[in-house]
Amino acid sequence: MRYNEIVNPERSADKISMRKIMDAVRAANAIQIWPEIDNATADQQAAMPHIVECHGLTVHDLGQAFAEEFQGRRLWCRKNCQSGFTVAPIWGAALGRDSGRRFSFADSMEAARFRRTWG
Repeated sequence: MRYNEIVNPERSADKISMRKIMDAVRAANAIQIWPEIDNATADQQAAMPHIVECHGLTVHDLGQAFAEEFQGRRLWCRKNCQSGFTVAPIWGAALGRDSGRRFSFADSMEAARFRRTWG
């Protein structure tokens, strides 16, 4: 603990209450703040039925270019999507590794624009 928090416990309480307020605001407006959902649950995945698969979008296939290609798609989604989206690897059982990335969208128009932009 810092000396100021020991001497002035009200200040520490203020920080805690402000953190709670900001966490509540962030949770209530999560989609508008950051539309990407990380580690989507089954319910969240069901709410994003519009899927675009990008086969070959792997480090195995693209090497060093993978990071730029993948981040380009994610940043496009963050800039252009108002609804939620998520990204997950596509598992290729025959290959024994991932074979691409699956982008799932809550909005069909956003999925269509993504498909037109990134093929």
